[in-house]
Amino acid sequence: MPRRLRHRTRSKFEIISSILNSTRGYTGATITQIQYETYVSYKQLKDYLTFLIQQRLIEFVREEKMFRITETGINALNMFDEMDKLIAREAVNNMG
Repeated sequence: MPRRLRHRTRSKFEIISSILNSTRGYTGATITQIQYETYVSYKQLKDYLTFLIQQRLIEFVREEKMFRITETGINALNMFDEMDKLIAREAVNNMG
């Protein structure tokens, strides 16, 4: 009997972090690149991108059709990473 893959539902923070990471390069990323890297549906991704632009975490460069992370986005991503490390460390410390 084939084993079924179990998909864990990602939190909104994990999805946002994934999107911010995918726009981190010097040139940024197109919506298609972000979609492939983050495994988020097109409709869902558009909603997240709109939110991230409104929060000034990313910007859209119209001439290049690219999304780029902003300085505020980099700061937020660094905080997400630190929280993730802290939570992982606490989980290990609380194990038996």
